[in-house]
Amino acid sequence: MKLLVTGGAGFIGSHLVSALLQQGHTVWTLDDLSAGRRELPPGWEHNKNHIFIKGSILDRDVLKLCIDQVDAVFHLAAILGVKNTVESPKKVIEGNLDGTRNVLELAYERGDQGRLRLDF
Repeated sequence: MKLLVTGGAGFIGSHLVSALLQQGHTVWTLDDLSAGRRELPPGWEHNKNHIFIKGSILDRDVLKLCIDQVDAVFHLAAILGVKNTVESPKKVIEGNLDGTRNVLELAYERGDQGRLRLDF
């Protein structure tokens, strides 16, 4: 299967990406690297079944490009951290709500054709 993991460069997302690649799936990772690291786990850049996109779930065009290429989405992207919440609560709330809304709306549009699964 072709799978998208939003937030795939974070701690949990990177482990999910690794497991999916080990199972033989083609994995698209969408991450803005605000909290994650591209080098987690090592070897991504050398795996022919892995496609890394530096981008945000807030960018509907980039997100749509990714969703249109895959069979299922694992949505793990979020703006995290106590510091972010204290210093920019509006950014955290809007970013997480708008980002999740984008994933859901675009997945729903694609899923309407019975071809996309969404997992949280």
